[in-house]
Amino acid sequence: MASKTAHLNVDERRRAPARVAYYLRAMVSERVPWAWHQKRFQSALRALDPDRLSEDVKARARYLNRMGPTEVRPKHALVDLPRKHITYFIDFMEHARGFGPDAWVNVQFGDVTAVPSDPTFVKSRPIGPPQINGNSVVLKLNHFRHFQFVQDRIPFRDKAPTAVWRGRLNKHPSRIALIDRYGADHDVNIGLSFKTENRAVAKPFLSIAEQLQYRYVISLEGFDVATNLKWIFGSNALCLAAPLRFETWFQEGLLQPGVHFAPIASDCSDLKEVIAHYNDHPDEAEAIIRNANAWARRFTDPVAERQVAQLVLARYFQQTAQIEPGPWSAIFDEVPQDAQASLDAAPAMGHI
Repeated sequence: MASKTAHLNVDERRRAPARVAYYLRAMVSERVPWAWHQKRFQSALRALDPDRLSEDVKARARYLNRMGPTEVRPKHALVDLPRKHITYFIDFMEHARGFGPDAWVNVQFGDVTAVPSDPTFVKSRPIGPPQINGNSVVLKLNHFRHFQFVQDRIPFRDKAPTAVWRGRLNKHPSRIALIDRYGADHDVNIGLSFKTENRAVAKPFLSIAEQLQYRYVISLEGFDVATNLKWIFGSNALCLAAPLRFETWFQEGLLQPGVHFAPIASDCSDLKEVIAHYNDHPDEAEAIIRNANAWARRFTDPVAERQVAQLVLARYFQQTAQIEPGPWSAIFDEVPQDAQASLDAAPAMGHI
């Protein structure tokens, strides 16, 4: 087990300075008076002019907060919000403090796979229409883990022409099927990061940089979304993914098989067939990679990220009758964009 910890630190060491800065900013923010946060946020909210915001920002805000009006009083005042899952707490409070200590919210931190009975802030929710998941109000929580993009300088055609995967089983059928089918197969590099659950297929840890030496990186959901999906999308590797069931701030529910990722069967039975196809048709693979890169780039603009979060939060407090509507409210009355329109709004740019 000690070797596992040492291996995991390979990627963590590279992010250590950013992690220290992240916690320092949180400590400073918590010591600033509530009144300062409120004044700053209200000023930002007034600046959210629907005529000046990008269509992508507006579409994302509508998609992430689909709730309708509610008379149910939220359970927690911000000033008394439990500090469980500290990175979730930090990310949530970064923007929520602007509504003051007496604002009331429902939050559910951690891996969320079911829709709450009342409108609640979450990191993840089941993919589905508003009438199914409308109570799941999505924010960018635990972002330090889930939203880390990388520089990949190896072109797709220069990578090893096979697939790689490392991770834990997390009792997910697709992951179990992948390991059982290919854990001992030398044509692909697939294995658990360490020996677990009575399966002797543990293989050496691979850092993100090492995994990106392969053309194909497999992304399979675990307890909820797959953590590696975001950094694959920002690379020159082709993402191979089984059918998606959950979504986060990354709006996985709008991703299209064959457009943003290469689909594989839920039991991974067609993995080698898919690899062979894209090895024979690299132009198709590179087109999908360009679309994935453009999708990922949408989440790297700090101004847009802040605007979407402000709108998602403001809509929640308006719908729970804690603040009055403002000019920004008109954004949520506009006709929602569909998946293709959201894709068209994404900047067509190269890898991150």
